[in-house]
Amino acid sequence: MTNTSEDNPLERLYADRNEIERRLLASELEGYVRIDRETGDVIHLRPFFTLPLREKIVRALLAEQAAANLRDDTKADPGLRPKELLDLLNVDKNRLERNCKQLPFVHHEKTLPDKSKYYIPDDEIQEAVMYL
Repeated sequence: MTNTSEDNPLERLYADRNEIERRLLASELEGYVRIDRETGDVIHLRPFFTLPLREKIVRALLAEQAAANLRDDTKADPGLRPKELLDLLNVDKNRLERNCKQLPFVHHEKTLPDKSKYYIPDDEIQEAVMYL
């Protein structure tokens, strides 16, 4: 007797982790951002700007992940430089830093001042989505 999905209902649990994360990202970002097909840039929609600050931070960083995924960009952990995030969110540096520190899945890479960025690592995307 062969072991098919009809024989073993547990086989329905098989999934592709990348596909799960893509679906999670799409469901959480839809209605808040779009990604320009030609440039790969994230376009923030009006509802994005009505969110509480921490949700904006999370959605902005997840949108960068989604854009990198669509571009097939293989660079590790896409994110936003502090100035980009400050300009997008229209907050001061101290408020941004305070709020990011309250989000354990948001990391701040500070290798060089001009290379500093906020990002959500691939292995913490699900945690970030669950926060929303």
